[in-house]
Amino acid sequence: MPSSRYNGGTTAHRIVLLDSCPGRTEELEVVDPEDGDTVWKKKTGPWRDGIQLSVVRDAIGVTVDKELRVFAESGEELLRRKAGRTSELWPVAEARGVVYLSESHYDGEPDSGALRSRTLHAVRSDTGKTLWKRSQELLGGDELSSEVIVGSADVAGAYAGDLRWSVGDARLRGPGASSLTDLAGRRSAPVPWPVAGTYVGMSGELLIVRSEERDGTRYTALRPGHRGVDAEHPVALGGANRTDWPDACGLVGAGLLSELGRGYVKLPVESSRTVLGTKLPRPSVCRFATPSGSDEDIFSVTVRWVAPDAKAARTYATSAIPWGCKSWLGKCYTAEVTQPRRGVHLYTYRVGLKDELVAHATVVSGRHVLGISAGNDKPRTRQLIRRVAMQLSPDLADQGVDRK
Repeated sequence: MPSSRYNGGTTAHRIVLLDSCPGRTEELEVVDPEDGDTVWKKKTGPWRDGIQLSVVRDAIGVTVDKELRVFAESGEELLRRKAGRTSELWPVAEARGVVYLSESHYDGEPDSGALRSRTLHAVRSDTGKTLWKRSQELLGGDELSSEVIVGSADVAGAYAGDLRWSVGDARLRGPGASSLTDLAGRRSAPVPWPVAGTYVGMSGELLIVRSEERDGTRYTALRPGHRGVDAEHPVALGGANRTDWPDACGLVGAGLLSELGRGYVKLPVESSRTVLGTKLPRPSVCRFATPSGSDEDIFSVTVRWVAPDAKAARTYATSAIPWGCKSWLGKCYTAEVTQPRRGVHLYTYRVGLKDELVAHATVVSGRHVLGISAGNDKPRTRQLIRRVAMQLSPDLADQGVDRK
């Protein structure tokens, strides 16, 4: 089937079509979605190879020969801006006479060079003067809400995608997070989501996140807003106090270590004192090893997140567990998730070309979401992970549940 000569997109209220065909004049057409009538047309010049159309909620961009022209929904031309030899320009939004542009910088020509960095520009549409510039995450996807520009936050501890199948006790276990920049260029610390998942984009004033749960895919709509914080309740921790984050090494007491045998010692992970760019008073990851130094004996305990309350902790934990099926080497694997009691999930990952199994657990203890991980899935290791997970679960004694 021959390819269409049209490129298209949608603004908040219109359908946008770019008629691009060799030998013809390029034409931009904006259509009313209710009745299909043409609202306006604008010729953009003779056909050029590589013409690009980029459409966001309140702006339309057409790039020809490295020059970006930005139009409003009404058809008014707002801005012209030339990109450099190793960069590309795209509209992000238009508000109050200011056009917000994203500039991607490459190591070479955009078609062949690796993406090096991105910059957000605020430019007055009447004078073309740049008001401010800010660096952007490489992930892209920035969109305008009513008062803020929302994008993904690519920092240690942010989910930033479907990492449910990623193995290990690294800080890539916290919720996803967004970067918020107001129209004056002021940027917040990363703002965490209440779920783990993938940033989909903005729908009107709402930020949409996709996550996977036991019964299927969940879409969560979040509304960016303002609230008071202070030095001890930073934005990046969701308003939790720094001191609410426990010492991961202190979660496993001497009694349990003695019961486990083999002479376990605690090895705090110093890098885990930083979560979403925020310093903690104590390490949030602790490794436990035996004097033999055997990799088979090592296990880790991670404070994955401290939620506002117990219900929020359960919501986050459910979205971070590897439900469903992972396609690997032509096969479909499950994590064999089991739930010996409420708040405790045990499961296994398959890793490497040898398809090796490793044991993991996620535990909800009040406001705290904890992770326990090991490097193999031998029966002794599974029993150890289960034992530690049940010990970290808070109210077993009250419910008469055997911790072993």
